[in-house]
Amino acid sequence: MDSMNGRVNASLCILMMAWQLAACSVDITQGPQLDSTNLLPTWAGLHISGKLVYTAGERHGTNVLVAVRMLNLSTGDITTLFRTPAQGWVDSAAVSPDGKQIAISYVPPNGQQTIYMLPADGSQPPQPLVAPDQPGDRNSQAVWSPDGRYIYFVHMSQQNSGHPEIQRIAFPGGIVEIVVSNAAWPRLSPDSRELVYVHVDPETAVNRLFVTSADGTGHRQVTLSGGMIPNVIDAPMFSPDAQSILFSAPHSDESSAWKWLGSMLPIALIHAPHGSIPSDWWSVPVGGGVKQQLTHIPWLSLFGSYAPDNQHIATYTASGIFVMNPDGTGVTVVVSDTGGIPGTVNWIP
Repeated sequence: MDSMNGRVNASLCILMMAWQLAACSVDITQGPQLDSTNLLPTWAGLHISGKLVYTAGERHGTNVLVAVRMLNLSTGDITTLFRTPAQGWVDSAAVSPDGKQIAISYVPPNGQQTIYMLPADGSQPPQPLVAPDQPGDRNSQAVWSPDGRYIYFVHMSQQNSGHPEIQRIAFPGGIVEIVVSNAAWPRLSPDSRELVYVHVDPETAVNRLFVTSADGTGHRQVTLSGGMIPNVIDAPMFSPDAQSILFSAPHSDESSAWKWLGSMLPIALIHAPHGSIPSDWWSVPVGGGVKQQLTHIPWLSLFGSYAPDNQHIATYTASGIFVMNPDGTGVTVVVSDTGGIPGTVNWIP
């Protein structure tokens, strides 16, 4: 019981720290900027190319802001595309399939969290795409369908905080549609026909993997087997051939500790376990089956993106970004500091 209490206390401390950081602010110039520090491409032996677009926390004195950055994997140059102003926050960024725009989950100063559009070159400030339905509502976890037709995101209503739902909006100029209820972490298959997501039980906060068609019909559970099944699952994504699903999950004892905590706290808090428990990458066939552990070095806040040639995976963590082979081997750090906050990474050509 002492070890469980230790994990729970650690999870609470991380959550409290994240909330405190989100309230910090400082005035700072916005717009694309080349960072003064050039990271030498020590990963040159991997023969990788393209760019990584990711979010990162920046400490300015006692304050922390969030930047949307772009790392050129060929040169090591890092460009800041957007940095939050005073009392702003960004928790995810998704690059459009054509590489021209970035959908960010942004909290502007004195505003509500919703989906904004940012030019991929950082030349203009972000503009709102989806207006919150009611005061206190939040929209987050934006992702594009690979065909570029839709942006999917998670909607959380203040009046119904125990029931997040996945919504989508046709781009550009579409209307918002509800896709799946009691769900988070949307990600589309490479052909844009299927959606993988995490179902969140509103009573127990237990997470389960599900797959549905892109419009939310015909959903089915991806049943996991092989040892104890984790109660916390985050950031699922399809493999390039859509035959398996990668997901982030802790080991069974840490997952059980979070479930125990969930029985004691308001359900609204349980929708933010991402980053609170050290986790690894796992894989399971898309039709369900024995889960396979791919990595064995637990990190906080995992979020992945396949390389354009599908030969590597970039993984965001609260500590930095690493690149690995699809089977979890060959882990190589390419960004050594992301500011200790949850975030996302996109690998583009």
